[in-house]
Amino acid sequence: MLRGHARNLYDLLEVGDRAALDCELEEHGRLARELRAPFDLWLNTICRAQHALFQGRVDDGERLAHEALAPALRVPGQHAAEENARSAHALQVYIARRERGSVHMFEPIFRQLVECHPEIPAWRVQLARLYAELGRDAEARGEFDRLAADDFASLPRDTTWLGALGSLAEVCAHLADRERAVQLYELLRPYAARSAEVGCTISGGPVSRYLGLLAATLQRWDDAATHFEAALAMAARMGSLLWTAESAYAFAAMLLARGDPADAERVHALLASARETTSALGLTRLATNGEALTPSTAVGRAAGTEYPTPPCVAPPAEGVFRKEGEYWTIAYAGAVLRLKDVRGLAYLAQLLRYPGREFHAAELIALVDGPDPDRLTSARPGCREGEAGEGEAGLHLAGRDEARSLPDARARTAYKAHLDELHSELAELTAFHDTGRAAPIQEEIDLLTRELTGALGLGGRARRAGSAAERARLNVTRAIKRTLARVVESHPALGAHLARTVKTGTFCSYRRDASAVVSWTT
Repeated sequence: MLRGHARNLYDLLEVGDRAALDCELEEHGRLARELRAPFDLWLNTICRAQHALFQGRVDDGERLAHEALAPALRVPGQHAAEENARSAHALQVYIARRERGSVHMFEPIFRQLVECHPEIPAWRVQLARLYAELGRDAEARGEFDRLAADDFASLPRDTTWLGALGSLAEVCAHLADRERAVQLYELLRPYAARSAEVGCTISGGPVSRYLGLLAATLQRWDDAATHFEAALAMAARMGSLLWTAESAYAFAAMLLARGDPADAERVHALLASARETTSALGLTRLATNGEALTPSTAVGRAAGTEYPTPPCVAPPAEGVFRKEGEYWTIAYAGAVLRLKDVRGLAYLAQLLRYPGREFHAAELIALVDGPDPDRLTSARPGCREGEAGEGEAGLHLAGRDEARSLPDARARTAYKAHLDELHSELAELTAFHDTGRAAPIQEEIDLLTRELTGALGLGGRARRAGSAAERARLNVTRAIKRTLARVVESHPALGAHLARTVKTGTFCSYRRDASAVVSWTT
């Protein structure tokens, strides 16, 4: 069963089905934890790291990559598995550092991997791409020509093949190699509707983006535009802010190179959207490349055409997230959306209404759907089975026969009230950089949070409580992530803001972002 779920992860990544991938990732992780399967625990973690990276959450991606490596190295007598884990770790950390604009340190790592594993041409592909990114074109050309000597036939058609061809397309476009562009275009064209995945380790994004780069190299402008439009659509379905911005920049560069004055408005919109996303997510490499992308840097064919350089879009101060009948009105950064009501929107509205506050997943369900006696029961002492205590705010996850074994509702309400006070105090101390006084406040918050978690039935003796909490976590997380995917597709800038500030899991929250403070009307 685990092998089937693992295979599904790769398939769903390749077709870019974000909603199904989120569900499969949760289910595979649950089974791996339940069965205590070391390989699948590692696989699930690197897949979540990959997920974070292509969403543009590079800090989370690198953290998960480190988390995945540690347990893999503790399994004795598994040299091949250890080597595989180290390779995956190196690739994921490279992607995270690449987006931060610091990749120089990886040259000796990739050179060593090329020398130690000549049977894996994908490492030479990565080295060629690294040289191209560093502007060392002669070395990039040397590695590229070596790989192209047999028309790329030496690349094994395994799970690395599509991703390797995508990276080679980038090198080819950088070197303006028209002859090899024709070859790579024909190899990639049958896979135009897929995402170029390297196993469950790294995502190369929409294949259509690489086709767009190659078509632009061949000056097939209309074909290139069609491919880039497809890449933007697929990146939105994937919920990938990274590939949305990457595709937008490439599309804008192609339009500038085409030199048609009628493209000016489209160029402006593409660059403005991509710059806002890269700035919001801290994607240094893309932001730097985007700032350099102006009419004067385009191919000489466009040099005589004057285009205005779009300014960066300033973060808005006000936002609307309000339900009106069967639809939600959402306003942000000058754009207004109307989305049909689903639970995920209601959960998000509750989080936006109380920035900084953590809600247990079960609490969100109760606030949105109303209490369910099979899921949420009162812990008020003396309540008979099935009765709810009047006026009590506390909720816990437990069966009716377990209610009296947990702290009462008043105690939990007091915990929550005190936690709110501590969070406010911590925010004030942090704003004034008073780390000395903030540290003990954070320790007390951590202690009370553990106590409250126990009261909610997480980690208690009764398995039913834990199962209820797990169901609540899965249902809320899935609903919010599906909704975020819809938002990203309709409004990439808002998607970037929410991806950075909304935390899901057992406890969910909306964290204020100092770089884009938004006051929401809900």
